[in-house]
Amino acid sequence: MPPFPEHLADDTLAGTAPGPVWAVAPASVRTPGLGRGHGMEFFRRIEEAIDTRCEKYSHRSPVFIEVPGIKVPPTESGSRVSGPIPLERIPAALDAAGVGTLLVPVLWSTDEVRARVKAAIAAQWGPDEGWAAADGGAELVAGGRIEVVFLEDKAGALGHGPRTSAERERALAQMLAPYTREDTLVAAICETDWDPDRWYPSIEARRKAEDEDGKWPSKQALARLAATSQYIKQAPPPVPTHTREGKPYNEKYRAKKVASRQSGLDSSTSNVLREILSGVGATDHRLGAAFGKLPLENWWHIGIHVRRHAQRRTPGKRRTTEPAPITATLTAMRPTGGKDSPWQVWAYSPQAGRWQSHSPATTALHAADLAWDVSGYRAAADETLQARAAADIVEQALITTRTQLPAPAPAVLYVDGDAAEYIWAGLTDEALGQNPPPGLSRPASWLPGHSLPRAQRPLATVRVISDLERIGRPTGAHMRTGEGIWRSTDTTNSLFQLAADDGAVTYPDLLLVNVPRTWAAGPAGRFGKDETRFDSSSQSKIGYAHTATRFTVIAQSPDADCELIGAAAAVLTNQGITSDVRQSAPTPLHFARRMDSTHPYYRRTAESIEDAPEVTESGNTTQAETATL
Repeated sequence: MPPFPEHLADDTLAGTAPGPVWAVAPASVRTPGLGRGHGMEFFRRIEEAIDTRCEKYSHRSPVFIEVPGIKVPPTESGSRVSGPIPLERIPAALDAAGVGTLLVPVLWSTDEVRARVKAAIAAQWGPDEGWAAADGGAELVAGGRIEVVFLEDKAGALGHGPRTSAERERALAQMLAPYTREDTLVAAICETDWDPDRWYPSIEARRKAEDEDGKWPSKQALARLAATSQYIKQAPPPVPTHTREGKPYNEKYRAKKVASRQSGLDSSTSNVLREILSGVGATDHRLGAAFGKLPLENWWHIGIHVRRHAQRRTPGKRRTTEPAPITATLTAMRPTGGKDSPWQVWAYSPQAGRWQSHSPATTALHAADLAWDVSGYRAAADETLQARAAADIVEQALITTRTQLPAPAPAVLYVDGDAAEYIWAGLTDEALGQNPPPGLSRPASWLPGHSLPRAQRPLATVRVISDLERIGRPTGAHMRTGEGIWRSTDTTNSLFQLAADDGAVTYPDLLLVNVPRTWAAGPAGRFGKDETRFDSSSQSKIGYAHTATRFTVIAQSPDADCELIGAAAAVLTNQGITSDVRQSAPTPLHFARRMDSTHPYYRRTAESIEDAPEVTESGNTTQAETATL
């Protein structure tokens, strides 16, 4: 790579014939015939070029060394647990969640969905051999702790159409009334035929279909009945036997497609049952077991999620003076015993105004308006109304942890650094390791819990960042062999810690590197391993590269063990509750986000008016859901 001149003459490029041009599309763009993503090798070459040819920047790359003695395997192992909660552990999980009997009504419309759910229940929850699953007959499974009843949705309470949430609530209440009791908690499995990839002739037709989608008003209706819910889609059309031109498909090709279709249906149905249990706060020993040889402290792990809503424009007005509302949710988790014991999950939202076990806290949020009005708050200095409201809500929640959570214990906080740095000044890079400035107007605006007495403050706040534009793209690692020779690796899944250039001093700043699952499962000669899109004719293939999550531990107590807290953040990111793959955030923060993202009308608050058609067409709102304050 020759050095680029500081100044170019006007005739420098005159008469120069351009070479071959290779198109590269970002991962968020869909272009027919052109693959997405750059691939591993592309970023490795960029890093090599910077290190060897850009003296001004080559020494600025931070040094991360692997954390010894900590294993974070991305797949099932001795310390990592996958799959649904084992049948024998379900009673203990429900006990930890404070659930006596869990009533699971299966609200179905088609025989195919009914049969699929019945088979999944038989596989996971172990009913008796003579289980008939007759409609309207409640039967006990999972050792008598879960009561299942199949109910056909004859009233159309879940169907699409203009029926309001209140109308659906009355129909659902009438259906569930014969089976609900004061000592039961309700978690419904609901059938839906919504297809996000369905084609519509116009944007107006799509909006009309979305407005009349029965999933969202029925989900809110169930929440008002204090019932959590999970929705299961109808099966897609069968795999065709002939092409559009009338030619028969190759039998091996079709058999592979049929097997893939069935595998997807079985997996999605199994996940619905897993989500039913996690939705009521039931989890088994897997979080504790994931700590392996690390000590498991009796801490509350509290995830803090704050999101600013999209600004809605008033028709006929050029701009609005109303401040955008926010959503704030917190979840608190802790082990109930040793590494073989289940964990407790509690949650908080300003809509409920207090800490509750996970299920009632979720239904209280989903039954209400997701938007929290910030116009009644008063901002100080250059603080925004959203930042002031978020800081006050979180501070109030942390104050009440000592009286409303089941047991007082030290707490570790997890916050999204990309979204929360404008709320708490102590999260910014410039403030790391610093004391609050003398002129700070409010202690609550420095760090979460900073206004509490010193003895009651959290042990530490873990700033979680997954934006690769901020933390950089990992390109592999350098390992020392037994012969003392350093060699580079193509990929790594390990946990690394920030160190001084000579490696003699380490800092409480860790990086958990992740290899995309699709890349890891691919064939040996997959695209992007040794070539880039610039020197390959495989322009239609997808290129994958490393992702990573960074944990910066900010101590708030002299008793904080920053090394252990950082390791715990990585363990809780590597091991989830419902997912068998590594998450992008620690489980407490993941659960707090999920309370927001599973709200019936979440998407309306995460999109802007102008971007709604494009966002809904792609079906991806992950980039739009996090906004700075």
